Amino acid sequence: MTYDVACPVCGRINRSLYLEETEGWMECEYCGSSTQDLSFQKMVKIPVIRMNQLKQAGMQLAAANA
Repeated sequence: MTYDVACPVCGRINRSLYLEETEGWMECEYCGSSTQDLSFQKMVKIPVIRMNQLKQAGMQLAAANA
């Protein structure tokens, strides 16, 4: 499947791009800038630990070791 994508730098339309093969990366035919379409970007989930969760985990660990 091909895609028509507007360059985020110069705004011109790049036509018939195979973005699945390049994981969303493209080089603009007009200005030459390389960008990635974020809808094709592979996301990596990073866990977020809040301070109150850290305190609870510390209390549970202390209780388990007692």
